[in-house]
Amino acid sequence: MPNSNRAIKEFIRTAIEHHVCDVEHSDYKKLLSLIDRELLLELSAYLENYQKKKFYESMKELLEDNELRTKILLLIESKKEPQVVTKGISLNDDTKLCTVFYGTNREMNDKENLGLGYGDKRADKIYLGTCEVRVPESRKKGETKGSWWDKIIKFDSSHGDLELKTISLYDEEGFWSTISDLYTPLEEEEKQAMVFIHGYNTSFNDAAIRAAQLSTDLEHSGLTAFFSWPSKGTLLGYVADEASIQYSEKYITEFLTNFVQKSGAKRVHIIAHSMGNRGLLEAIHRINKNNPEIQFGQIILAAPDIDADVFEELADAYTKQSEQTTLYVSPADKAVGASKWIHSHARAGFTPPISVVPAIDTIEVETEVDLLQLGHGYFAEHASLLGDIDKLIAFNLHACDRDELSEDRTDCEQTYYKLKG
Repeated sequence: MPNSNRAIKEFIRTAIEHHVCDVEHSDYKKLLSLIDRELLLELSAYLENYQKKKFYESMKELLEDNELRTKILLLIESKKEPQVVTKGISLNDDTKLCTVFYGTNREMNDKENLGLGYGDKRADKIYLGTCEVRVPESRKKGETKGSWWDKIIKFDSSHGDLELKTISLYDEEGFWSTISDLYTPLEEEEKQAMVFIHGYNTSFNDAAIRAAQLSTDLEHSGLTAFFSWPSKGTLLGYVADEASIQYSEKYITEFLTNFVQKSGAKRVHIIAHSMGNRGLLEAIHRINKNNPEIQFGQIILAAPDIDADVFEELADAYTKQSEQTTLYVSPADKAVGASKWIHSHARAGFTPPISVVPAIDTIEVETEVDLLQLGHGYFAEHASLLGDIDKLIAFNLHACDRDELSEDRTDCEQTYYKLKG
């Protein structure tokens, strides 16, 4: 509260000074739509006559109006770049900028030039910051790449693509205080966050783009963040990625724990994909052991590349630390299917067989997939699935209450659900 009040006072003082000195008038005009004209003239007179004490006394009375405080804070936040809780700043070329927060235990490519991003080397700490991603307004839900036909017509090889534009780095205190300040003017039910944990064969840039795509397509009203562990980002990096996700378990635990304890969010939802689920499963177990009071909102397990027997043995930890947990699986996911072949045993995210455990909804996604993508991006590119996840997060509905799902049973008479494309 003190930091917010200070920001409001500084904003009003600067707006008045710029107006009086004929520097610029846009902020002053916006304040006129919120504050009584006579009061604003009175505040201006105090500043012009160097009566700071009277100025701040009047400001104190003004700030007792909580509704007005909220409106001014929203005005202040709308001027910030990057814009965080909202979906982005509209640009002139049919695009907008979507800002997502990140945590990563990747090492920087060049510590003297953050613009070169993060690579596939391991760091022994978590770097924190934000990414600004360019999102085309005209794209279809689920797409991260524009069509080749549109690229040819526009003579632009990047037309329609989501593109990472900027990466910013924060110190730890600044990172969490920035997020906390963004939540300050919001109602309790609006203080939500979604954290994405990527899977195998994913670079830092790809993770940022996917997080922005999910934030936009799920129409998530809260803040979106992602954790990026040091995947090699190549199809041939599977074995190295297995070692890296195991190394990253403690960092994922730390990031998720801090998000609940320091961000100010009242509900933190998690979406984990593929091999990222291995890190999440261990993180949830550590949290259950060391901080059992921590509760997450929805936990969404998309195509988890986890041994099916291990998953069934340990999955109860999810239900202890979340409002609800949902498992999405597919018979068409070629990457998790390949993992089944490599490990000579069933994976939780690949069917058959169907993994069903108590208190977790299992949903099989029936869809045609792009073989060039190995079918592994279906969870973020399948429009019906995105709609289902959107309802799950927005309304906290169990599978039996979502009309798009049909109930089915395994050979062992266990209930699961199907989502058709």
